[in-house]
Amino acid sequence: MPTNIPSVTPYPAPAPDRTDRTTFMARAISKVSHDLVLAGGPGITGQLNTSIAAMNIVAGEIEDLRDETAGIKLATEGVRDETEDIKGEAQGFSDLAEAWATKTDGAVEGTEYSSKYYAQAAESFAQTAVSAPGTSATSSTSLTLGKGSKTLTIQTGKSIVPGMFVTIAATADPVKYMAAQVISYDSGTGELITNALDYDGSGTYSAWTVSLAPAVQAGPEIIREVRTANTILTADDLGKWIDFATHNTITQTLTAAATLGPGWYAYLSATQINTAMSINGTFADSTGWTLGAGWAIGGGTLGSGAGSASEALYPGLVPTVGHRYKINTPVSQSAGNVEVRLGGQVGYLVNGSNEVYITASNTNPLSFNKDAGWVGALDNVTVTDVTAPTITIDHLVDGVTSGIIKPGMTLLVQCDGTGFTCMRLGPQVAMEILTSGTSWTCPLGVRVAKKRQAGGGGGGTTGDSTCGGGGAGGYNEDSIPTVPGRAYKYAIGAAGVAGNGNAAGSTYFYADNVTYITNGGYNGATDSSNEGENGGSASGGGLVLTGQKGGNAGLSHGIGGQSPIGYGSGGEGLTNGVQGAIILEY
Repeated sequence: MPTNIPSVTPYPAPAPDRTDRTTFMARAISKVSHDLVLAGGPGITGQLNTSIAAMNIVAGEIEDLRDETAGIKLATEGVRDETEDIKGEAQGFSDLAEAWATKTDGAVEGTEYSSKYYAQAAESFAQTAVSAPGTSATSSTSLTLGKGSKTLTIQTGKSIVPGMFVTIAATADPVKYMAAQVISYDSGTGELITNALDYDGSGTYSAWTVSLAPAVQAGPEIIREVRTANTILTADDLGKWIDFATHNTITQTLTAAATLGPGWYAYLSATQINTAMSINGTFADSTGWTLGAGWAIGGGTLGSGAGSASEALYPGLVPTVGHRYKINTPVSQSAGNVEVRLGGQVGYLVNGSNEVYITASNTNPLSFNKDAGWVGALDNVTVTDVTAPTITIDHLVDGVTSGIIKPGMTLLVQCDGTGFTCMRLGPQVAMEILTSGTSWTCPLGVRVAKKRQAGGGGGGTTGDSTCGGGGAGGYNEDSIPTVPGRAYKYAIGAAGVAGNGNAAGSTYFYADNVTYITNGGYNGATDSSNEGENGGSASGGGLVLTGQKGGNAGLSHGIGGQSPIGYGSGGEGLTNGVQGAIILEY
């Protein structure tokens, strides 16, 4: 379709020729226009030109739409091409990523290979190393399967160095093995020293195969083993918890540090146990009892009326010398006195509940002894052995020879191949009360202790019907760093004497270049004063308190000044004070 229709012109000559494509349209329109003019007259020419002009405008708009449509088509094809390009690039990246991860038939780029290639290579190298002549060997050394230091002779010239991990397997039965770390290897003599961290099987063999192995870590396994007597600690006790739950005195021995090797450790603890002694204490009948004059069993009680002094003996309960026993029994009495005896010691009973502690000095059996005037009964008698174990380590540990494990304590004992060290675990559970002596040796594993001390308490005044109380000794409390095995000097302040007029004795403790002093409280004089006496002063680190002043007399004697630990309290009027003391907790 032509883009512009020509205006009407006079009829051209010659007539239009269809084969003349360049002028056919113009000549045809001119001919038609000419014929219309001839037929309709000159006026129709203007109308026809107006119509032609309108047709030209429409034709132009149609051509514009065609151009826009072509442009949109081109833009759509461009987007489609870009989409295909992006899709191609994404596929390329995906293929490249897969190649970096899994390609094993050559380099991914240049001399760089995939992660799978390197992993397979590392595995291959490891397998080669394990079976390589330089890191595998045999030995005819006789060894027993177990943990700890293991020394054997292998071939010389091996590529074995300290720190490597090896498997030492019985050649005839490879499932029996030791997983060990190399401590040293002499390539000239073939001596291989290892520390076996784990093993499987048992027995002694003289044919071994040694091969490189993955790293082995000694597991955190803790196995509690109760012992009541000394069994020397060996490599097989590595990581064990040895609990001495007994009443016995034990001297525990250790294998030499050089034999155990570095990395050996064990937990040692002393546990106080309570053992009920066998006794017919319910008195359902008289079985086991030998009754003296006046004693009788009936209605579930052991009783007596007034009469002669005698005993009720239980011959079957014989104590162990040195053991400590707790005796419980309710007593209902209306007159006289009764006491319990065991192992040569005496405990006095009172009306009501009784809990008596006795440490046996001989093997005399249990008995209850009454005087001639005793009237009463006792029932539900129980006797319990509460002896704490005494555990001594017969070896040099932390520089301490024959160190003691206190009841309730747990120590981690470690070996470095040349000696032993230890560390106390858990909270403070042990307490010592020093009321005599001059030196305290710090136990194993104790590196800090809480110390409380008081000077002697002053005695009260005398010389009047009502007298003032004595002053309490000075008080000090502090946490002090300690060194296991070190001896610490101290002195205990004596109790003040009523009416003496002077101060009671002072308590001293010397530690870490500090002298802790708690002076004694003041004694009352022999006069008619009813005023209480002053407490003693104190000095040193931590908490420092002046002792409490004694009470003034009124209608009765003044009370003595009170000490925070009981020891070191002043006496009331006419009464002596209480001696000082040092309490150590760790």
